[in-house]
Amino acid sequence: MQNSGFEVIGAVEWDKDAGETYRLNFDHPSKQKDITRYSAKEFRVSLEEDGQLQPGESVDLVAGGPPCPGFSLIGRSKIADLIKKGEYGDSKEFRHRFIDDPRNQLFKEFVKYVDEFQPSYFVMENVSGMSSYQIDEDPIVDVIMDSFDGYLVRYRILNSADFGVPQDRKRIIFLGSKIGLPEASWPEGSGALAKTAGEAIVDLSEIGLSKDGRGEISGHWTRETNERDRVLFKFIKSGSPEGVIGGLQIGSSQPRQIYGDIFPSKWNSDLVPAFKEAGMRAWKRGRCYVESRSGKKWLMYEQEGFKDKMRRIRWDRPAPTVVAHLAKDGYMFIHPWKDRSITVREAARFQSFPDEFEFVGSMSAQFRQVGNAVPPLLARAIGDSVMRALKSSPE
Repeated sequence: MQNSGFEVIGAVEWDKDAGETYRLNFDHPSKQKDITRYSAKEFRVSLEEDGQLQPGESVDLVAGGPPCPGFSLIGRSKIADLIKKGEYGDSKEFRHRFIDDPRNQLFKEFVKYVDEFQPSYFVMENVSGMSSYQIDEDPIVDVIMDSFDGYLVRYRILNSADFGVPQDRKRIIFLGSKIGLPEASWPEGSGALAKTAGEAIVDLSEIGLSKDGRGEISGHWTRETNERDRVLFKFIKSGSPEGVIGGLQIGSSQPRQIYGDIFPSKWNSDLVPAFKEAGMRAWKRGRCYVESRSGKKWLMYEQEGFKDKMRRIRWDRPAPTVVAHLAKDGYMFIHPWKDRSITVREAARFQSFPDEFEFVGSMSAQFRQVGNAVPPLLARAIGDSVMRALKSSPE
């Protein structure tokens, strides 16, 4: 939003590492608070005491993304699985009413902040899966839009790839204009060919990985690939043809193969010989096992629930949606031409973060921050639209 010309006077963030990252990269006040316990009125008082606002003064824009994990497809399946295992509170019904998850009620806290600060415009971002959910037969998007008094509220699903972001990432955007002011228009995509994953990270190809996240490029670290998976990765294909990016020749990765395509069907024909060639043992005794020269043993992932455990990113298309739990599911984000999962910096490139933007915390915390973020280029496009509406408003 700053890149669109807005002067940001304050922010609220619950996650400790995300809050520290925010303060490292921006110099305006921010609070590490839970908005369910830190009221909009308290925030206003703090901003007035700091001289950021005059008593009773309204603002031009309130923007935020209250997390609603149950509305994402991944969130729904994870909650259903926890319920089946008896690990999700007292709920016994796996066809769970996801609005019952308190985190899915956080949009109501956002509504309270809009009500308190009375901005000319507001922007709220969330997962696109929200658009398909209902509360008592009422679409959740209608419930949300009706929650804002005094505003004309619209929503649209935008794909970040249409705005220069090298990632296929669809998010629902709620855009509110105070009644009586010019409506903010929806940003228009460039119409140009989407930037590809390969184009976004090709210049990082020859930069060595960091052990601690520091180095020539910050955040260029990822989980270490074990000996078993270094063998398996060579069989995981993205479906991309051979090509050249920035002078780098990239070999063919066809036909497309995910984990479920190579195991168990290719255990005897391809995998066992490959493990032996790498100096490892591989055998089947009920389950399939692999053992390294040092004696480290692994079980192969079972087919059920793990068919897409390993997937390689295509270099010739925008990257798939970067997720917050990438540190745990990094094997679903195998580098387009290297046999490892992508780094935090590569994930940040897919989100359109500039390299000078640094992330704080452990590797998992950094991946979580990148996956939860709104891509800066998409935010810029939305901010530009709101700014145009502001400039067209009567004084």
